[in-house]
Amino acid sequence: MLEINHIRKRPGMYIVTLGNGSHESHGIYNLLKIVFFSLVRQFRAGITDEIAITIQDDRSVTICYPSTDIEYIEIIEALSCSYEIVTENGFTRLSFTPDETIFEEFSFREHIVFHLLRSYCHANKGLVIIYDGIKMTTHNGMLDLMKERMSYENGYCYPIIHFKGNDIEVAFTHKTSDIEDYHSFVNGVKIVGGTHLTAFKSAFARIISDFYADQDLMEEDILKGISAAISIDITEPLYEQANYGVLASTKVSPNGKDVRDAVYDFLNSALTEYLSTNPEVVQQLLKRISKSRDYRLQLQKYISLSPEELVDIWNETIVSGTTGTL
Repeated sequence: MLEINHIRKRPGMYIVTLGNGSHESHGIYNLLKIVFFSLVRQFRAGITDEIAITIQDDRSVTICYPSTDIEYIEIIEALSCSYEIVTENGFTRLSFTPDETIFEEFSFREHIVFHLLRSYCHANKGLVIIYDGIKMTTHNGMLDLMKERMSYENGYCYPIIHFKGNDIEVAFTHKTSDIEDYHSFVNGVKIVGGTHLTAFKSAFARIISDFYADQDLMEEDILKGISAAISIDITEPLYEQANYGVLASTKVSPNGKDVRDAVYDFLNSALTEYLSTNPEVVQQLLKRISKSRDYRLQLQKYISLSPEELVDIWNETIVSGTTGTL
């Protein structure tokens, strides 16, 4: 049993950040994650299949679900100015309002809550979440997630690639922008990242580098602009931060494979086969990562020049009337 006063004095130990709700990492959303961490576990155990959540204009939260214990419920009680939990006829209603003396001038952003709840559906096929009367469920996991995320982008370079195994699922593409974008899940719960995400990036870069062995590619060329989602099941997971922020487990189970090996073996088999049967995507992918490689090589060239040589190149550019990138 956690001590309420200790939690209130040191909230950062339990929810990492406080904030006003303007970013998905802020503490009010971590309060929701505490509840959904337990409910997702119960869903996977066949106990819970539908969850209803309502957020009122007064910033109070009500979550209804088939009766089950919520781990770390004391954190929610300690950091709320109002708190009530009622169980009746096999269902539980949890109501709370985050304490404004802790979360100053906070508000729940609807789009952040929406995407957070959708992420639980994406990672848990068959789970139904009703948010303010709107029913959410998905059928294609990480593929559906990536389709939704890409709908907000200006464009992507090739069709979303999706692989699903027994314990690992990935979906990815490259955007036209250079920003890397990752969505990371462990046991159906969205987290910041960790060993599985590091393993995915390393494996993807290695596989692509080997496939295009004659292209002088580096990991930074291959990962620039990627948008990817990875979900993995880990037995007895270990985490680095409070509220399951970063996966620390190095093995998929106490006596199982290394996470790095499991991710590489899965991705290598699936991606190599996919690329061997999709020549158009092979060309589209190469075009995108070659652009990043060429930019890197051009930048290295200019970095190696002296200031005088850079001035000469700039002057030649002006005289010739051409444009270029220094």
